[in-house]
Amino acid sequence: MNFKTRNDKALNISTLYEMLKNPFYCGVYEYPRKSGNWYVGKHQPLISQDLFQAVRTKVIEESKPRRQIREFTFVKMMVCGKCGSGMTGFEKQKLIRSTCEMKWYTYYGCTGGKDRNCKNLYIREESVIKQLSEIVDQLNIDELGARHLIDK
Repeated sequence: MNFKTRNDKALNISTLYEMLKNPFYCGVYEYPRKSGNWYVGKHQPLISQDLFQAVRTKVIEESKPRRQIREFTFVKMMVCGKCGSGMTGFEKQKLIRSTCEMKWYTYYGCTGGKDRNCKNLYIREESVIKQLSEIVDQLNIDELGARHLIDK
């Protein structure tokens, strides 16, 4: 919409949220701040009290952090090769500028449970899958004594 700040810069979304949470725009103000003393201003309100409350409820609801429970495929299967601690997984997102799309990457790293100073690097999930498939390709079912599980 091309809104500009006083310094002729583009209005960012966090400033817009702060404006929407400010009761001054619906005709009231608190003086001094955080005193609990509310006054009706002499200025013309830009929005109604009902609209202000609806927007405030929606903004507060959307700004609450949402806890996401994410299960990573290989977390309980791997331990750190240097210190023997468990591995944890996390996701990162990256904006691909050429296509303007967000791409998600999953990484695994040492939790540092047994050695807080472990310097083991993070590894991408694609690399883990590639290494596991190479290990599985080298396995011989007959040598493992697992042929009877497949023949059933």
